[in-house]
Amino acid sequence: MISYLVSFGKDLNDEQISRQRQWDIATEKHNTERIPYNRNVSVVALIAAVVLLALSLAYEKKIRIIADGVMLGGLFSLVNSFGRGFVSENSQYVFLDVTIGLATVMYLGYHRFVRGHGRTDKSSVKIKQ
Repeated sequence: MISYLVSFGKDLNDEQISRQRQWDIATEKHNTERIPYNRNVSVVALIAAVVLLALSLAYEKKIRIIADGVMLGGLFSLVNSFGRGFVSENSQYVFLDVTIGLATVMYLGYHRFVRGHGRTDKSSVKIKQ
């Protein structure tokens, strides 16, 4: 860090330029090798997220607090899957990942927040006419 501050604003010498090129080559190689790994992690995280969200729906009526925690964990896993999918640099996979995630979240939202709150005839508020 100190060498960076001392050399800031100065021209780089040949040794520093060659080190920077070696660093760039090594970084690019590392990033290229990590693309399949990131895609695989994204697939596993997506499957785990869908399973966790399904479990949260299964235990919704029995243990509400646990179901909410499992749902939150599933949503965080889904976001992790999106991030890893974007890093994999495969646009078809990213589209598939986001489509499955969107469909899952839309179903979950409908099931938990719309369908479960239907109107009842026993209203506590009476309207005078």
